[in-house]
Amino acid sequence: MWAYEIAERMSKKYGFVVMFNVDYESGFRAIFNSTEMSDEQLINEIMRKVDAMVEAGEMLENEEMMNEFLASREIGVEKSKRRGALGRNIIFALLKPLRRNLIAAFFKVPET
Repeated sequence: MWAYEIAERMSKKYGFVVMFNVDYESGFRAIFNSTEMSDEQLINEIMRKVDAMVEAGEMLENEEMMNEFLASREIGVEKSKRRGALGRNIIFALLKPLRRNLIAAFFKVPET
């Protein structure tokens, strides 16, 4: 429920559809058509999507925001240990400062 709320908020904030899927690889997703984009437009669009995904992941890990959301829906909040939170926090901590470098490396043109 909280993840779908985050997806809706990110969609409104960034101006494109952000989805949360639950399947064998649960997570946030954004899809776009790059058919007629230049390389620069493509890189810029990917950076926008990465920024939204990183922010969505950070919101998902923010227990205070989640508790406020659940309380606003009058849903009881139980204290529990969230398995795997540390691993996700490490991934987001590493990804956030490196996201632009990751994208630039992905689209690096080989020297001829």
